[in-house]
Amino acid sequence: MMLSMSVFADEGLNVSVAISGIEGEELENVKVHLGYADFVSNPQRDISVRRWYKASKKRIKKSLEALGYYSVDIESDYLKSEEKVQISFIINLNEPVIVENVDVTIAGEGNSDLGFLTVTEKFNQLRGKKFRHDNYESLKSDLANIAVAKGYFDSQFTTRKVDVFPDKKSAMIMVKFDSGNRYLFGEVTFDKSRLSQKFLQAFIPFEYAEKYDAAKLIKLRSKLLSSQYFSSVNVVRGDKPADSLLWPITVNYQLKPRYKYDFGVGFGTDTGARISLGFEDRLLNSSGHHYSIFTVVSQKQQNAGFEYIYPLEDPLHDLYKFTISYEKEDIDFASTKAFVTGAERVRIKENDWTRSLFIRYMQEKSYIAERDVDASLLLPGISWVQSHSNDFKYPTKGWMGNINLMGGIESVGSDFSLLHARTRFKLIKSLFPGFRLLLRTELGGMHVEDEDYNNMPLSLRFFAGGDKSVRGYEYKYLSPELDGHKIGARYLVVGSAEVDYKVSQDWAVATFVDYGGAINKFTEPLDSGVGVGLRWFSPVGPVRFDLAFPQDNKADNFRIHFSIGPDL
Repeated sequence: MMLSMSVFADEGLNVSVAISGIEGEELENVKVHLGYADFVSNPQRDISVRRWYKASKKRIKKSLEALGYYSVDIESDYLKSEEKVQISFIINLNEPVIVENVDVTIAGEGNSDLGFLTVTEKFNQLRGKKFRHDNYESLKSDLANIAVAKGYFDSQFTTRKVDVFPDKKSAMIMVKFDSGNRYLFGEVTFDKSRLSQKFLQAFIPFEYAEKYDAAKLIKLRSKLLSSQYFSSVNVVRGDKPADSLLWPITVNYQLKPRYKYDFGVGFGTDTGARISLGFEDRLLNSSGHHYSIFTVVSQKQQNAGFEYIYPLEDPLHDLYKFTISYEKEDIDFASTKAFVTGAERVRIKENDWTRSLFIRYMQEKSYIAERDVDASLLLPGISWVQSHSNDFKYPTKGWMGNINLMGGIESVGSDFSLLHARTRFKLIKSLFPGFRLLLRTELGGMHVEDEDYNNMPLSLRFFAGGDKSVRGYEYKYLSPELDGHKIGARYLVVGSAEVDYKVSQDWAVATFVDYGGAINKFTEPLDSGVGVGLRWFSPVGPVRFDLAFPQDNKADNFRIHFSIGPDL
């Protein structure tokens, strides 16, 4: 391959450079060592051109030796006329140097460490291959990096050399590495603050005197930042111990402001206009307890509540939660007021289901089918939730699952006995560039005696229809009826399939079909809605505008749905 370039010097001199005989990586490395890009892009005086040419052969050889070619032949030519200089290089690589022998040994405590043994094996794999300086230097760096990451802070190379025999086209690598002793985790010291040292120590993911591992320091920092207490965290090694292998660790941090205030406005066709207010004390005491107060007021729903969090031995993954709330809902055919208090034990597992064991006491007064329904229920239960996605704003891969089971026993805090279950699942998958498939399903069911169903509070009955259910129908429109009044159902079946196409960075169009209903028998027919939509992927999450058409004669010819919130 020939590379040619002309340069017009400031004295009117026309300089051309041609390189032939090599290509690819070898050519690029030669250009770098020659300073080719700078030379051909800037004016050059005659004396500069001569100086560059004089040094060029040595630079070419050095650049190719780095890639294993120690017997390179170079033919060069320098032709100068009155206004023109022609420089050419014809390069013959010849046979490369092959690694004939590798002698790599690890001394010290790390001689059986899997990390070092892996690098040693990579060194041995160089045998019989072309010798390259970058491979050799990279593996040496790997040894040094592993030593630092695993706590071999006194490690050193006692021998590191390469003998190259150009005539024999061979090379011999010798590396002797002494790891020394592996240091251990010593005392971890945190900055002083409102949080107690005992509480902070609970975040540490390793034991005292455990073998040092930098990955666990990264995990410590990640755990602290994942909590709701810290705005910044820096985890560093302390001073080297004088006569011990216990290396101290220091954690510096900044706390978030103690008090947090939230205010939000929104709109959805299910609830109407909405205003939300919130207050949180993120640092009630030295044990990390915190509480929040919130209220959400919309045209159809009004909620207010108090939540208290009591962290346990693993404050990020194990906690008690105590709640008190008041909930009110007014829809076209019914209304309800509920007072709910509860306690739960929450276990949060990384990359696994978050499990909650709970007990709730609810007093609810409903007006449905032109009659008052009062119910008091003590409901122990369990729930699982998990969610994964590759992006919050526009996920192309992810899923969410939520399972909730609870029940009550007559005369044990409940007016009647019941079992109640509800599940939600969502899946997002990329189909083709710009296209996504969004699947959604929601299933629910209850077991209660027929005579007790009439006393079931509105919040525990099943309805379908609305922005997040079967589109094309009003919120909670799909339901069995009694004497022309909607009364909810024992079972819920909803499924949805949607495909959207991204037409720009923040906009997409969608088409969908929803299917389902609230039923008392599985032989009852279900309803469906189809439609098209527009999506805006705003900084606060997706905004959805849908035009949906019900596929029966129960509802209007079409319905507009507007909602805001994450896809999962």
